[in-house]
Amino acid sequence: MNPATLTGVVLDLGAVLGWCRRDPYPHAIAWATAGSGNTIVVPATVLAAARALVPADQLDILAALLGMPHTIVPALDLRIAAEVGGLLAEHPDADTLVPAAHAVHEAISRNWSVLTDRATVLRGLHAEVQADPIP
Repeated sequence: MNPATLTGVVLDLGAVLGWCRRDPYPHAIAWATAGSGNTIVVPATVLAAARALVPADQLDILAALLGMPHTIVPALDLRIAAEVGGLLAEHPDADTLVPAAHAVHEAISRNWSVLTDRATVLRGLHAEVQADPIP
C-alpha cells in the first residue's frame, strides 16, 4: 500500500481515558478507524500518563486498545523530544503539557487529527493542529 494513502487518528490523553471509561465518542472513532484499516496513534507519553490515571479495573480496556492490529505507540526519541520541547518553549506549564505536545507533534507530522477533550490547549501549542473535540 502506498504510505501516502494511509490515514488515521491520534489519541490525546482525554481520548484514551474516554476509551477506558467506554465513552461513546472515543469508542466510535477508534472502532471506525480500526474497522476501515486505518491507524490509531497513542503517543508513548500519552500512554504513560493514561497508565498512571486509568483505574486498575480498566487496565484490560486500555490493553484492548493497545492490542488492536492498527494501533501504534510512537516513542519519544531524541529527535522527537527536541521537536516536542520546541512546541512547549515559553509555556510556563510545559511540564504538564508533554503528552499534549507529543500528540500535537504526531498529528502535525502525519497531517491527521487529534481526538481530544482539550482542543483549545492543543491549538495553543500549534495553531494548525486538526483537533476533533470530544463532545
